[in-house]
Amino acid sequence: MGDYARAVRTLEVYVSKNLRGVHLLGYAYYMNGDLAKALRMFTTCVNDGFDADWQLLVEIQIELEAQAVVAV
Repeated sequence: MGDYARAVRTLEVYVSKNLRGVHLLGYAYYMNGDLAKALRMFTTCVNDGFDADWQLLVEIQIELEAQAVVAV
């Protein structure tokens, strides 16, 4: 289990409504390759006004769409 996987476990407990926790959990999901969960976390951040996550949010959406095309 890598460092980001351990971080996911810890942050899942920490994240109730703490926006910084949501951001960190999203990044940990992203680094673990769990793009669907990362997308949900970063969407929450952006919707709550954390504009720094826009770029990563768009990159994840593009990556998920590319994976969907390859799967077809």
